[in-house]
Amino acid sequence: MRLLKVLVAIFICLLANSCTQSVTTENEPCDGIFYMDMDGFSSKSICTDHLDTYILNKEALNLKVMNDELAGKVIFELFLNPWDGPGEYHFGSGLNKCELIVHGASDEFYKCTSGKILITEATSNKMEANFSIVVEGFYNKKVLHARGGVHL
Repeated sequence: MRLLKVLVAIFICLLANSCTQSVTTENEPCDGIFYMDMDGFSSKSICTDHLDTYILNKEALNLKVMNDELAGKVIFELFLNPWDGPGEYHFGSGLNKCELIVHGASDEFYKCTSGKILITEATSNKMEANFSIVVEGFYNKKVLHARGGVHL
Protein backbone atom coordinates (compact mmCIF):
# COMPACT_ATOMS: atom_id res chain seq x y z
CA MET A 1 0.00 0.00 0.00
CA ARG A 2 2.82 2.36 0.87
CA LEU A 3 4.47 1.67 -2.52
CA LEU A 4 1.22 2.58 -4.27
CA LYS A 5 1.07 5.91 -2.38
CA VAL A 6 4.67 6.68 -3.36
CA LEU A 7 3.98 5.87 -7.02
CA VAL A 8 0.86 8.05 -7.02
CA ALA A 9 2.83 10.92 -5.43
CA ILE A 10 5.57 10.59 -8.07
CA PHE A 11 2.97 10.50 -10.85
CA ILE A 12 1.29 13.66 -9.51
CA CYS A 13 4.66 15.44 -9.29
CA LEU A 14 5.49 14.46 -12.87
CA LEU A 15 2.13 15.72 -14.09
CA ALA A 16 2.51 18.99 -12.22
CA ASN A 17 5.98 19.59 -13.67
CA SER A 18 4.90 18.80 -17.21
CA CYS A 19 2.06 21.29 -16.98
CA THR A 20 4.26 24.12 -15.75
CA GLN A 21 6.99 23.56 -18.34
CA SER A 22 5.00 24.21 -21.49
CA VAL A 23 7.12 26.11 -23.99
CA THR A 24 5.90 27.75 -27.16
CA THR A 25 8.16 27.11 -30.13
CA GLU A 26 6.07 28.89 -32.76
CA ASN A 27 7.97 31.43 -34.83
CA GLU A 28 6.28 34.75 -35.28
CA PRO A 29 6.49 36.21 -38.79
CA CYS A 30 9.11 38.89 -39.16
CA ASP A 31 8.23 42.55 -39.20
CA GLY A 32 9.78 43.03 -42.66
CA ILE A 33 8.08 43.54 -46.00
CA PHE A 34 8.62 39.94 -47.13
CA TYR A 35 8.90 36.75 -45.12
CA MET A 36 8.94 33.07 -46.01
CA ASP A 37 9.34 29.94 -43.90
CA MET A 38 10.41 26.75 -45.67
CA ASP A 39 10.13 23.15 -44.48
CA GLY A 40 11.57 20.15 -46.28
CA PHE A 41 15.03 18.72 -46.32
CA SER A 42 16.12 21.84 -44.44
CA SER A 43 14.09 24.38 -42.51
CA LYS A 44 14.87 27.96 -43.41
CA SER A 45 13.32 31.39 -42.98
CA ILE A 46 13.74 34.52 -45.06
CA CYS A 47 12.89 37.94 -43.69
CA THR A 48 13.70 41.13 -45.56
CA ASP A 49 12.62 44.75 -45.49
CA HIS A 50 12.73 45.30 -49.24
CA LEU A 51 11.56 43.89 -52.57
CA ASP A 52 14.05 43.86 -55.43
CA THR A 53 11.28 43.92 -58.03
CA TYR A 54 7.62 44.84 -57.71
CA ILE A 55 5.87 45.49 -61.00
CA LEU A 56 2.10 45.75 -61.25
CA ASN A 57 0.29 46.62 -64.45
CA LYS A 58 -3.01 45.76 -66.14
CA GLU A 59 -1.75 42.42 -67.46
CA ALA A 60 0.58 41.00 -64.82
CA LEU A 61 2.17 41.19 -61.39
CA ASN A 62 5.86 40.40 -60.85
CA LEU A 63 7.60 40.21 -57.48
CA LYS A 64 11.25 39.34 -56.81
CA VAL A 65 13.23 39.09 -53.57
CA MET A 66 16.98 38.48 -53.34
CA ASN A 67 18.36 37.69 -49.91
CA ASP A 68 22.07 37.29 -49.13
CA GLU A 69 22.75 34.38 -46.82
CA LEU A 70 25.89 33.30 -45.03
CA ALA A 71 26.37 30.45 -47.51
CA GLY A 72 25.21 32.25 -50.66
CA LYS A 73 22.10 33.90 -52.06
CA VAL A 74 18.41 32.97 -52.14
CA ILE A 75 16.17 34.41 -54.85
CA PHE A 76 12.37 34.08 -54.83
CA GLU A 77 10.27 35.29 -57.74
CA LEU A 78 6.60 35.04 -58.60
CA PHE A 79 4.76 36.03 -61.74
CA LEU A 80 0.97 36.25 -62.00
CA ASN A 81 -0.39 36.41 -65.54
CA PRO A 82 -3.13 37.29 -66.20
CA TRP A 83 -3.52 39.79 -63.37
CA ASP A 84 -7.20 40.28 -62.52
CA GLY A 85 -6.80 42.32 -59.34
CA PRO A 86 -6.78 41.20 -55.72
CA GLY A 87 -7.92 37.64 -55.09
CA GLU A 88 -6.65 34.09 -54.90
CA TYR A 89 -4.21 32.81 -57.54
CA HIS A 90 -3.01 29.23 -57.92
CA PHE A 91 0.38 27.85 -58.96
CA GLY A 92 1.19 24.60 -60.72
CA SER A 93 -0.74 25.01 -63.92
CA GLY A 94 -1.42 27.88 -66.25
CA LEU A 95 0.71 30.97 -66.60
CA ASN A 96 1.15 31.78 -62.89
CA LYS A 97 4.69 30.87 -61.85
CA CYS A 98 7.01 31.03 -58.90
CA GLU A 99 10.65 30.05 -58.56
CA LEU A 100 13.15 29.67 -55.77
CA ILE A 101 16.84 29.79 -56.68
CA VAL A 102 19.55 28.93 -54.16
CA HIS A 103 23.15 29.96 -54.95
CA GLY A 104 25.86 28.60 -52.71
CA ALA A 105 27.70 25.37 -52.03
CA SER A 106 25.14 23.46 -54.07
CA ASP A 107 23.19 25.60 -56.52
CA GLU A 108 19.58 24.55 -57.01
CA PHE A 109 16.57 25.80 -58.91
CA TYR A 110 13.07 25.08 -57.57
CA LYS A 111 9.77 25.62 -59.34
CA CYS A 112 6.27 25.77 -57.90
CA THR A 113 4.37 22.55 -58.36
CA SER A 114 1.32 23.68 -56.41
CA GLY A 115 0.11 26.32 -54.03
CA LYS A 116 -1.73 29.58 -53.84
CA ILE A 117 -1.35 33.23 -53.01
CA LEU A 118 -4.14 35.34 -51.57
CA ILE A 119 -3.72 39.01 -52.41
CA THR A 120 -6.00 41.27 -50.41
CA GLU A 121 -4.60 44.58 -51.69
CA ALA A 122 -2.32 45.56 -54.56
CA THR A 123 -1.53 49.02 -55.89
CA SER A 124 1.59 50.48 -57.46
CA ASN A 125 3.10 51.13 -54.00
CA LYS A 126 1.24 48.74 -51.65
CA MET A 127 0.70 45.00 -51.50
CA GLU A 128 -0.82 42.74 -48.86
CA ALA A 129 -0.62 39.01 -49.56
CA ASN A 130 -0.10 35.61 -47.96
CA PHE A 131 1.01 32.47 -49.75
CA SER A 132 1.48 28.75 -49.27
CA ILE A 133 3.43 26.88 -51.96
CA VAL A 134 5.15 23.59 -52.74
CA VAL A 135 8.35 23.75 -54.78
CA GLU A 136 10.41 20.92 -56.30
CA GLY A 137 14.12 20.99 -57.05
CA PHE A 138 15.15 20.67 -60.69
CA TYR A 139 18.34 18.70 -59.99
CA ASN A 140 17.86 17.20 -56.54
CA LYS A 141 14.08 16.60 -56.85
CA LYS A 142 13.66 17.64 -53.20
CA VAL A 143 10.25 18.99 -52.22
CA LEU A 144 9.95 22.07 -50.00
CA HIS A 145 6.81 23.49 -48.44
CA ALA A 146 6.88 27.24 -47.97
CA ARG A 147 4.51 29.83 -46.55
CA GLY A 148 4.89 33.52 -46.12
CA GLY A 149 3.62 36.96 -46.87
CA VAL A 150 4.20 40.35 -48.42
CA HIS A 151 3.32 43.49 -46.48
CA LEU A 152 4.45 46.44 -48.55
